Amino acid sequence: MALKAYALVSLSAAMAIACSRDEPLPAPARSAPWPAQAASVPSARSAPELVRFVVQPLGRAALSLATRSASPRGAFRVARGTLEVDLYDLSRSRGSVELDLGSVAMEADELELRRRYTAQALNWLDIGPSRPEAERERLRWARFTIRSISAMSASAAHEGRRIKREPAPDAAKTTDTVEGGPPPGRGPPSETRAVSLSASGELTVHGVRVDAVADLSVEFDYPEAPQPGARPTQLVIRTRRPLVVSLKTHDIKPREDTGVFVARDMKLVGTLVSPEARVELELTAKPAR
Repeated sequence: MALKAYALVSLSAAMAIACSRDEPLPAPARSAPWPAQAASVPSARSAPELVRFVVQPLGRAALSLATRSASPRGAFRVARGTLEVDLYDLSRSRGSVELDLGSVAMEADELELRRRYTAQALNWLDIGPSRPEAERERLRWARFTIRSISAMSASAAHEGRRIKREPAPDAAKTTDTVEGGPPPGRGPPSETRAVSLSASGELTVHGVRVDAVADLSVEFDYPEAPQPGARPTQLVIRTRRPLVVSLKTHDIKPREDTGVFVARDMKLVGTLVSPEARVELELTAKPAR
């Protein structure tokens, strides 16, 4: 009997073990570190919004070649370049702007004086007609390449200081409307947002590169009140203080009409020939198509 009872107990234990193998064990309590959750989709506010703008060729860069005895002024009239602007985070914006030094036109009351001063400025910038054509083409473009953006008055374009643009006095007249919308050049009131910032990068003139900082004001023109994600129709870029370009640093050798160098130790330098040029920019850029 004892043997039989022992066999019965053993059989019951074996069946219990077999049954327990078929039942799932309870999951252990979860402890730190917790498993990472799936990354959420970035919001529109934080997503980069890079827009490519093309600098319009008819720009203006006011030029001053002030000396102790005179203050000749003029302007560079041709520009080019591209800008990659992050509308949500302006600090991520990059690009480059170039000015055609050969497009300089000096100011004067008389036409003959304007021509003479312009020819003189070209000689002082070392791209006058006495220089070989290939050399003039190589040296005529000055380029500023943006490496970083800082000191912004607003992080995003649409958050800049509001500048209201009023419509033309007769823009609202119904008698002036044409089929399909308002007459050409008389759109609805636009709005502009202005952001001041500092652009740091490299200034290349005559093949010589130097570090430079440009303090700028950028105006973003919108066809209506801007919202996050809205794209401006154009940018207007202005310097808040002149860029100073040293002729000596950039190895720009002033010349006379005949092409002869003007010696730097002569009294002419600093009296009639300025040792530096001061440039104030006003450029327009439109979205690339």
